[in-house]
Amino acid sequence: MRAEKTKVVKLWILILLLALLGTQSLAEPPKDCCKQKETMMKSYTGKVEPMGMSMFMQGTHQLVDDSGEMVVILQAENGKVDLNKFVNKKVKVSGNEEPTVEAGGTILTVTSIDAI
Repeated sequence: MRAEKTKVVKLWILILLLALLGTQSLAEPPKDCCKQKETMMKSYTGKVEPMGMSMFMQGTHQLVDDSGEMVVILQAENGKVDLNKFVNKKVKVSGNEEPTVEAGGTILTVTSIDAI
């Protein structure tokens, strides 16, 4: 009888420990679940061109250098900047830069744009 009681007590202790460990892991989100996107203020110069559709649909325009190579993908900041007004014009753009969903790309959320 005593051995049976000891087994039951040990089982309850084990259940309580597992429950405590389980609730602790639920209370703390995974380390990288809530990371903010890393952004940096940057400025670039180049010519604005409309951009075709991408699989991930990021950006509406691109900034190209004098040789026609893409420098950065552009998107307007919540409609504050009309990039269409600057198509085929040389500009200086500034804004928050972050990596694109597609590997290796950079997207600039344009906060200001000036023709040069």
